[in-house]
Amino acid sequence: MTVVAGLFADLDLAAITDTRSDVERTFVNGAVGALQGPLEAQLSRGRAIFSNVALVQCIKEIVEFANENSEQELSVLDLTRCVLGMNQENDRVDAGMLARAAEPGNYDAATLKADFLELALDFVAQGLFDHSDTLETLACSVDETWRRGWAPGTEQKVIQDFGAGPADVFAEVVGVDLDDFLALAWFFWNATRNDGQVGFDGGLLAATGLGPKVIDTFLHHCSLSLSELRERLVDERMSDAATPWMRYTLQEFPFLRLDDGSVLMLRLQYATQRMFGDLLYLKVHDALKVSDPKRADRFKSAINTIFEHRVGSVLNRIAQHETRFGGAVVITGPDESRMEQHPRPAPEDLRLRLRPRRRNHPYRCEQPQPSQEVRRAIGGWQRSPHRNP
Repeated sequence: MTVVAGLFADLDLAAITDTRSDVERTFVNGAVGALQGPLEAQLSRGRAIFSNVALVQCIKEIVEFANENSEQELSVLDLTRCVLGMNQENDRVDAGMLARAAEPGNYDAATLKADFLELALDFVAQGLFDHSDTLETLACSVDETWRRGWAPGTEQKVIQDFGAGPADVFAEVVGVDLDDFLALAWFFWNATRNDGQVGFDGGLLAATGLGPKVIDTFLHHCSLSLSELRERLVDERMSDAATPWMRYTLQEFPFLRLDDGSVLMLRLQYATQRMFGDLLYLKVHDALKVSDPKRADRFKSAINTIFEHRVGSVLNRIAQHETRFGGAVVITGPDESRMEQHPRPAPEDLRLRLRPRRRNHPYRCEQPQPSQEVRRAIGGWQRSPHRNP
């Protein structure tokens, strides 16, 4: 498991520098025998060998089926063969669908539409699975969301018993200070980034100086024992909704808790998402919902206001720099009556509209249209209508 987790950590760290192929090339170099040439050729074409889906599947199969008492280390060659086999299986397309794609004129529109929707769903699921949230972006997001108090304009009745900001709610619900929890998360990321470490014994955790309460809280919320993880993964695999892209169990519990008191980070990306990402909010909200659903709704509303404030701040920063178009107007009211001008509006200015939430869309931005001057500069510009979702 350590071999897979270590490779996964290197691949996740490569996301910020877009050097994934370099990591894969280094990993297989001189360790895969006759496969070396074909793999090098594929890497030179920009293709990935160790897909995220296949590596996650390897983790699941090791947890479920490997001999936990074995001391034999997984070889690079065996891991590569396993991954290639999983890639082939996941890339297999139904023969009937291939036949219909080759001769679409022989089939009715409903059948072709069903094929398209199935492929589209797979494409979206794969894209979401491969999306990387880097520490660099998540750390900024968690600071802006949790550590800067409540957003301006938040109604007092919504936050009357929530303290000075979301961090106070986290401390109340989870039982430890948010900064201590984030400090532990930073310790894991830093040790992996600088020392290539994915396993952490009890002594290392204690040496962080964060205290047993923080460590115990982390273990309770972010780790499972081998038997617990195995049970969850078996249930997941046996469910009717099982797909190659199922990952929530590993995202919720990205650390494997071992009998000797150490923990193994199964995937750096999932550990980073769990401790810096959206799961912070989801877990606090879920805990509040159990004890007081109405209070949970108020917390959700307050966090939504923070999100809208952050979006508005981004739009204002954009507007302040759009001097090329003679200025911009940020419209924040539902009736477009509230405007902020940066720095001077032109007859045909750039308008960035921030509207209230509608169903699942927390905000909406109108597509700006270039001014007459810009149209003349680029020549032949054709107006294409834009519809918000």
